[in-house]
Amino acid sequence: MQLLIIFACIFISAGVQALMNNTYSKYLRQYSLSGISGFEIASRFLRENGIYDVKVIPTYGNLTDHYDPLTKTISLSNNIYDGTSIASIAVACHEVGHAIQHHNGYVLLLIRNKMVPVVKVANSISWICIFVGIILGILELFLFGIIAFGIVALFQLITLPVEINASKRALQFLNNGYLNEDERSGAKQVLAAAALTYVAALFISLLQIARFVLLLLGGRRRQ
Repeated sequence: MQLLIIFACIFISAGVQALMNNTYSKYLRQYSLSGISGFEIASRFLRENGIYDVKVIPTYGNLTDHYDPLTKTISLSNNIYDGTSIASIAVACHEVGHAIQHHNGYVLLLIRNKMVPVVKVANSISWICIFVGIILGILELFLFGIIAFGIVALFQLITLPVEINASKRALQFLNNGYLNEDERSGAKQVLAAAALTYVAALFISLLQIARFVLLLLGGRRRQ
């Protein structure tokens, strides 16, 4: 059973990542007839929601786009910031969706942001506690590792509706004449593929927790 869970995690992770990369690459090569760049569409989206204190800046990397609530900065990778592709427009508007959530006090985003420091610690110690607990036979340490892993899974569970809501805001904005019907369909596919990565991450975490519980129960039976 544990081997099945491990293979399932690998298969799901690889499959979803391949889908995301293929969808993103496909629509990164398809340019919008509007000719508007990621920076321009993000700026318009912010202004239309009365947000003037959020900066939109370029950043290095690929798929490194994010919104930082501490500095009120939307960082867009170069392909997104300067690009006029369907993917560029969709991703830029998605990140503005997070800025709007922050501006409007979207509860789940606020909870998620509060959890970030705790999740960083939990994520860094969970595997250590689990492996050391197994090697040294310390049940309490093993259980603590599972709890820490559970905190990460809870964070992923809260993140999922936050991401879906940001994409929904983006698509509603893009319905205002910025993209034609075919382009909106492409933008929707890009955002759906991105959302699926969060679904997969949560599912994999839950499978891992199930594997640890099975390992714990198996150890107790052998005692």
